Amino acid sequence: MPNIEVGALVAGRYKLEARLDTGGRAEVWEAIDNELERGVAVKILRPSPGEDESTSLEEFRQEAQAEAMLKHPNIVEVYDWGHDGNLVYVVMELLEGQTVAEALNTQGPRPWPLVLSVGRQIASALAYAHQAGIAHGTVSADRIVVGPDGHATVIAFGLRCRGVCEVPPTPDSDTYALGGVLYEMLTGASPFAAAPAEHPEHLPWPRPVAQIAHDAPHELDRIVMKAIAPDPAERYLTAAELQADLDDLAAPKRRLWLWLALAVLAVAATALGTWYFSSQQKVVVPFVVGKSTSEASALFGQAGLKLVVSGRAASTSVATDTIVSESPAGGLRVRKGAQVGVVVSTGLPTVAVPSVIGATLETASSQIASAGLAVGAVTRQNSATIPADAVISSSPGAGGSVTVGTIVDLVVSAGQATVTMPDVRGATQANATAKLTNVGLKVDVGQSYSGQPVGSVVSQGPAGGATVPAGATVTISISKGPAPVTVPDLVDATRSNAQATLSEMGFVAVVSVEASGTDVSNRGKVVHQEPDPGTSVPPGSRVRLTIGN
Repeated sequence: MPNIEVGALVAGRYKLEARLDTGGRAEVWEAIDNELERGVAVKILRPSPGEDESTSLEEFRQEAQAEAMLKHPNIVEVYDWGHDGNLVYVVMELLEGQTVAEALNTQGPRPWPLVLSVGRQIASALAYAHQAGIAHGTVSADRIVVGPDGHATVIAFGLRCRGVCEVPPTPDSDTYALGGVLYEMLTGASPFAAAPAEHPEHLPWPRPVAQIAHDAPHELDRIVMKAIAPDPAERYLTAAELQADLDDLAAPKRRLWLWLALAVLAVAATALGTWYFSSQQKVVVPFVVGKSTSEASALFGQAGLKLVVSGRAASTSVATDTIVSESPAGGLRVRKGAQVGVVVSTGLPTVAVPSVIGATLETASSQIASAGLAVGAVTRQNSATIPADAVISSSPGAGGSVTVGTIVDLVVSAGQATVTMPDVRGATQANATAKLTNVGLKVDVGQSYSGQPVGSVVSQGPAGGATVPAGATVTISISKGPAPVTVPDLVDATRSNAQATLSEMGFVAVVSVEASGTDVSNRGKVVHQEPDPGTSVPPGSRVRLTIGN
């Protein structure tokens, strides 16, 4: 096989300018057709190492012939094919635009209307090829080119390896691969690669499209997830089935376009009977999703079309005052002069902040995320009424209308605050009260008899050192001094017995002797006492005794 270099001339006509792509068994070059003076793409056979060259040549010729037979608006057009000595080649149209992979690398996930349009076009191309008995084999984001007008083209039929390097291509594998491309266009991540580092380990991968591309229709989510279902029995059987579902999803838009076109036709026909004959020229609808209304209007004007704002809608991926969708879709062909309805973005959609007061932090976070919002700062605050780990308040508050993606700050209960009980035994009532109130406690004061100094704290409850809720009530008992003692009845007791009794009870006996003349039977006995028997007096009080003489 001859060496292929920049500047080489293939078939004496096609000058190679730059290598565009390399597959397992072929290369694609940008070239100049010297005869027609136009740019073309040239695909050249490059057999794999160890592959039988004669077999490769025959297979490549068959593929080249089959590709030349594929005449479909979304399959790259083949102009010429043949061989130059041992070099086998196919000459194709040189496409303008970016591959889907390049667009994803530079712009990130693509708007869902574009994804729907590309999916319909490529599914149609694959269905056509499969009907002809040809499978692509390497459908991927690198193998689909989208032009500035939104027209999608599948390229590189036959750029695949042979033998044990992969499972032989089938229509099923093409349809499955296209589903993967649509998923990647919507989410920015391939469903066939490992989950991104930020993806939670406990959640399955790939995630449903709707959980990532929030503004994508649920029906588009269902279609894409069916196309890439892990179980082959749950996938689309053919690309034609996939195309049918995508077309059904786009059908309401086509009906809107038809209504608009008919309205224009009716008005124009009234004013100018020759309109029909001058409007048979077909033009491609420019792809304007993501462009400003002024840019879209200019592009439609250049294409001979008219822009009509058919609605306004919120969008998570399209900025304010730019185009969210168009009908008919970009890339389709319509009569020149037709109207194209566009929906203009009003910016991010708004949602109501959910009520999460009283919910646990985990539950509140889940509810906030489900509403399309994000949890911001979480502040812990003691609460006497809200249980620990439950939400006390949110900012913005519940029911407020905010844009998708707004940060919601939460105040979460740390439970009731606690304090360590001071030990105030022995302190004066004033000092004890100050010490307790300073740590946030309430004081209930009682009194009791005690040997402690009057006015000092005898006891407290709860005890010092205990952990109690802030604001709890502490009961302290203040000493009233020793308890009073009842004066015994000592009348008729002998002097010595009376004094002994008083001494034992802590009284001080003060004895006086009565003048002579006392009844002889009362001599030496107590005939009078003060205080009277039964009187309560402080311990150590004086008890006066009068002794008969």
